[in-house]
Amino acid sequence: ASFQLQNQMQAIAQLEDTDRRIKRSDVKAGDLVRHLKEARAVFREDVIECVQRGAWFRVTLFMRWKQGDWSTGPGEATQDALRAVGNLVRGMFSVCIYMLDLFRAAGERAALFSYLPEFYAEVTVDSFHALRRGDPPFVAAAGVEERGLSGMVTFLVQHFNDSRAVNPDIRDMLLQSISVLLQYREYVQRFEVNEAARQDMIPSLLSCFDARFWIPISNILLRLIKGTGFGQRSRHRPECSSTVFQGVLCDTCHEQPLLFSSFTNRIFNTLNWTITEFSVAMKEMQDAISKRQVSDLQQHQRKCTIMFELSVNLGRILEFLTLRLAPLFLEGCEMNLTRLCESLVFLLSHTTCGPDAHLFDNTLRLQMQPLEKINHALILAPCVGILLSLHRAEQAAKAAGTPTAHSLVDTLLTMELSCSLEHFKFLRSFQWAEAFPEDASLTVMMSELEELFNMLEQRMSDRRAERAQREAERAEGKGKQIETDDSLCSICYASTIDTEFLPCKHQSCKRCISRQLINSARCFFCNATVDSISPIAVTDVPNDSQTDDQ
Repeated sequence: ASFQLQNQMQAIAQLEDTDRRIKRSDVKAGDLVRHLKEARAVFREDVIECVQRGAWFRVTLFMRWKQGDWSTGPGEATQDALRAVGNLVRGMFSVCIYMLDLFRAAGERAALFSYLPEFYAEVTVDSFHALRRGDPPFVAAAGVEERGLSGMVTFLVQHFNDSRAVNPDIRDMLLQSISVLLQYREYVQRFEVNEAARQDMIPSLLSCFDARFWIPISNILLRLIKGTGFGQRSRHRPECSSTVFQGVLCDTCHEQPLLFSSFTNRIFNTLNWTITEFSVAMKEMQDAISKRQVSDLQQHQRKCTIMFELSVNLGRILEFLTLRLAPLFLEGCEMNLTRLCESLVFLLSHTTCGPDAHLFDNTLRLQMQPLEKINHALILAPCVGILLSLHRAEQAAKAAGTPTAHSLVDTLLTMELSCSLEHFKFLRSFQWAEAFPEDASLTVMMSELEELFNMLEQRMSDRRAERAQREAERAEGKGKQIETDDSLCSICYASTIDTEFLPCKHQSCKRCISRQLINSARCFFCNATVDSISPIAVTDVPNDSQTDDQ
């Protein structure tokens, strides 16, 4: 019954999509319209068949009188046969409860849990979802139902990050189950009142955000924080969002700064990767179109859409972190703010204007139906939200007489080579009110955005004027001598060499070295293992001959 319901939903979605494509099709495109109408007829037959089968399952398995209420129903001749079906459904729920009790008891014994067969977990989760998807859903006695739901939530949140679950596929299945349940308000409330979920779920999600599980974890976090970002604020609260878990997420990041830093570092790495893969997918798709490789076109379109949506999801998570945890970026480790600005600039350079954005512009011009979800508003809205959150927090601290340790504008200015003022002008001129008409707070936000951009533009102008004045003074022999290339960091060419790796003694600026050590404890010159780093004076910087000897 559950499988049939999934097929029915998929067939309905395909039928609706085909109807939309027929309405958008040009009347002159006779072959295309004829093909779409033939496909629509096939999808319509699938929907009819699925509805008929779903009705049969509903009558056979899930009628109230077959789940225990025999006051109404068929005659005595049929009741005995159908009673067995009702007993089968109730027996499935009883098996779920028994297995959950088994997992709970085994989890209390460190070694025993590892020896439970994997199919125990698979059968338990599959049976639970099958009962949940019943039409109408299976309803047990009040006390029994509460015991089953509470046990399932506890099982899911305690073991998706359990090292004793040696098969990563099992952990992935548990994460996917959490993600599915958090789509529905009634299950969000079940998670909120569950003590194990409030204590363990958020820290476990942050700690296991890695190369394998980052997609389901991103989906879970995104559902919990939905409705808090730029352009998302409306009168109606999203069903799946949770103020309880939003508070738990903030408390966890405040109480565990190392976990917060490692989590954000993995988000930055993943976001940069998804943006890069998105650009590669757009290039491959456009090459396939130019070469008329129709067979590969659908695959490239799907990859473009997936990478775009993943980038938007990661951007929304970062936006929430800056909205609720701005002091951790402005007062905490400087590297957090630096990497955040680097990711922002990297994203803007690929989606606004400039040489790296031509692939995105060309993709939007294609106006292909599979790419209709790709647009400027979705990918740029998180960027605007991040900038506004940090700017608002920084200005509030200044007004209170306690300036922040790090400045958003100053950090952006250190990336002047890659950070163009044109990127921010694009954000300022974009028609946000048309993209998000339901967000009534856009008027106030746009005034704050204008204030931030004016500050950035003024600081950039002042900095260029100071640089031009220094160059003029040097030309006249009045100013300080320009720093030699030997005194500048050979990685960023923006800071003075002030730190060295030990024991290899290769030298660079502290910012570049700290950035390297986040992801790898190896020297980026010789790949030697780094035991420690040591500050050095500018006068200790070797000349060309010393560098060559090293």
